[in-house]
Amino acid sequence: MAFNITLRLHCDFCAVVASSGHLVNSSAGPEIDRYPCVIRMNSATTVNFEIDVGQKTDIRVIGMVNMKDLKNHTEWQDELFRNESTKASKIIVPWLYNSAIDKETDEYYLIAKEFAEIYPATEVVLLTPDKMKTAEDIFKAEVGISRKEAKTWLTTGWMTMLFAIDVCDAIDVFGLAQDNHCLLHPNDITPYHYYEPEGKTECSYYKVSEEKLTQGHKFITEKAVFERWANKHTIAFLYPHWHASSNKMKKTLETPFLKKYNEAKKKKALVKKVKVVVRRKVRRKVPVKKQGRKKHTEKNKKRGTNGNNRKIGKVVSR
Repeated sequence: MAFNITLRLHCDFCAVVASSGHLVNSSAGPEIDRYPCVIRMNSATTVNFEIDVGQKTDIRVIGMVNMKDLKNHTEWQDELFRNESTKASKIIVPWLYNSAIDKETDEYYLIAKEFAEIYPATEVVLLTPDKMKTAEDIFKAEVGISRKEAKTWLTTGWMTMLFAIDVCDAIDVFGLAQDNHCLLHPNDITPYHYYEPEGKTECSYYKVSEEKLTQGHKFITEKAVFERWANKHTIAFLYPHWHASSNKMKKTLETPFLKKYNEAKKKKALVKKVKVVVRRKVRRKVPVKKQGRKKHTEKNKKRGTNGNNRKIGKVVSR
């Protein structure tokens, strides 16, 4: 794994292949394989799915948390690093929620370093802290609140789209539905992943994640931002086919998450109130010698102090 080396990469035309179930039965594979640069995400397999998603892979963007799963599955490593038909020439590893990496102890960094040593033919590239901070700054500029305020991680899709905008003149995104797709198709049972047809559905997972104010990816909110980017850059969406609306550029985003967030903010319900109770500490009574102290002690009792003139205690209310 190279250090402090600038990655120089340029593609005229890129296919960004999402991992969604919208590609099932699409027969888009041959079309995808014809692109000069094909970018895939995480460890999404192409084996046995070539007809729908192709097999050519030039670049994989793998969110750091997924490095652990990759390490634990040798068959995935075979596909990503060894198989000449499916392996990527470059693996891009972004950190999704942190820009400060301890290279001595961070387990994801150490796994990436291990892969770079085991598979030298594949270039393993870690995004710089500046790049990761930029990704967070863009999130805040587009959404109106910071990633931390949203209590979310950036998705691999977010980092992949930003990477593609950096290196590609034109981008076709395969398998990414519009942000209002589930609203328009409430009974849609498209699987979340094309390679897990019996797994959770995309819309049900998006709904649960989008409506949480304390955690979870904001898939629908990010898609609304991608539509904005399509108005600024040469980006098209295929399988399903849809066109970016210029209306997204004219007003603030109104996604399910942002509506719920703004409502909670108005009600001042974003910060959980914690009642603090400070218990009075009961001190042991100190016996006072009667000889030569009686009058002094009686006076102190009236003043609410002990014989040493110290305050006995105070109830603190907050």
